Amino acid sequence: ITRTIGAADQVLSEGMLRDGQSFSDAVGDKAVGGLTMFEQPFINIYKKLNGQVKDADGNITPLNWQDFYGAALSALGTREMAKASMTDVNMPKESVAAAKGFNEKIGSFKKGKVFELGSKYETIDIHEKYIGEETGSGWCSPDAVKYLTESERSALKLSVKDGKIVDANGNLYDTNDAGTFFSGRGKSIFVMDEFGNIYASKYQAVGDFHHSSILEGRPVSGAGEIKVENGTITEMSNKSGHYEPSQKINSQVLEELNAKGIDTRTIKITGF
Repeated sequence: ITRTIGAADQVLSEGMLRDGQSFSDAVGDKAVGGLTMFEQPFINIYKKLNGQVKDADGNITPLNWQDFYGAALSALGTREMAKASMTDVNMPKESVAAAKGFNEKIGSFKKGKVFELGSKYETIDIHEKYIGEETGSGWCSPDAVKYLTESERSALKLSVKDGKIVDANGNLYDTNDAGTFFSGRGKSIFVMDEFGNIYASKYQAVGDFHHSSILEGRPVSGAGEIKVENGTITEMSNKSGHYEPSQKINSQVLEELNAKGIDTRTIKITGF
C-alpha cells in the first residue's frame, strides 16, 4: 500500500512522470510493476497531451471525457488505499505522513473538481495531532470525529445572492440558532476550500464535529467563526483549533466574499 501511494503521488506531482513512462519503467523497480493499473490513465493523458497517441491514419488522438473519467476513478481508488493505510497500526509514522499528504492532494478529484486546473487560494494543513481522528484512534479516542460525505457537505455550502449570504436552499443565512465551542451561541464555524467554496455549520461539539469535519480533514484556505444576521455577515474570526489560520490566510475569505458582491468593510475581524 505504501509503495502504491508513493508511486501514485509521484504520478500526480511530477506531471505524469518522465516522458509518459510508468513509475515502474522510470525507476526500473519491477517490484512495483503492478501499479500500472493505477498509473495508466494518467500516462494516457500525458501521452495524448504530448501528441504521442495517434490513430491508424497517423492523426493525433485528442483527449476525451473517458480519459479524465478513468483518471478520476484511479485517483479516488488510490485515495481509498491512502485512507486505509492511515489507520493501519503497523504502518511506520513516515508512511502515514506520506499517505496523509497524498490523501489531501487527491481531494481535488472529488466530484465536480476532476482535473480542475490549479487552486485559487493558498491553503494550510490540519495540525498533525488531529490526523486519524475520524477513525476513533486519534486524539479523541475511542470517539471518532464525524467527517462529512460530499452530499452532506453540499448542504452546508453558502452562496451570495443580491449581496446577502444564503444557505444551500437559497434562504437567508442566520446564526442566531447556531453555536460554537469557542464563542457559544450566535455564531457558526466555517471553512473555505482552495477554490473559494465556503461552508458553514451551526453545530460544533468537541470530539464529534469540528472544522475538520466539513472538508474531511483536508487543507483549507480559511477557517474560523462567522456571525450572520439575516444574510449579513457582521463578524468573522480565525478561531479554529484544528487549523489555526493566520489573519492573512483568512483575508482570502474576505477577498472571495468581496468578489461575490459582499461589502466586507463592515465585517468585524476578531480572533487570535
